[in-house]
Amino acid sequence: MIRLQEVRIETNKKCSFSIHLVENVANKTDFSCEVDVFDFVSNHPGSYRISTKNTFPTPIEALEDGLNQAKNYSKNSHVTICVIDNPCNCELVSKKDQQDLVRKLNLSAQVTENGSTEDGS
Repeated sequence: MIRLQEVRIETNKKCSFSIHLVENVANKTDFSCEVDVFDFVSNHPGSYRISTKNTFPTPIEALEDGLNQAKNYSKNSHVTICVIDNPCNCELVSKKDQQDLVRKLNLSAQVTENGSTEDGS
């Protein structure tokens, strides 16, 4: 079974991102990250895939790279990241670890799981 996690990022305008963290099936020791952009505010609207490093040793490092890609794109497009949601639970990176990354990257976004801010406890 392939372990993966989708992380959706919403901004204050019509621009959003979808980050996919995927565990390597062959060796289960590294992770890949795909960042898709859905941009309807810039001078070049459309959907794009941002290239990231091939593999990462941990899913947290993969997500950090993906968040940095989204942060840089947002800055260049003059949009603000508002919400980071995990629509299918937090298979690889916990909500707490994501919130720690958000603070580390100086983002003011709120991390949610399945659209909820509740911690499930």
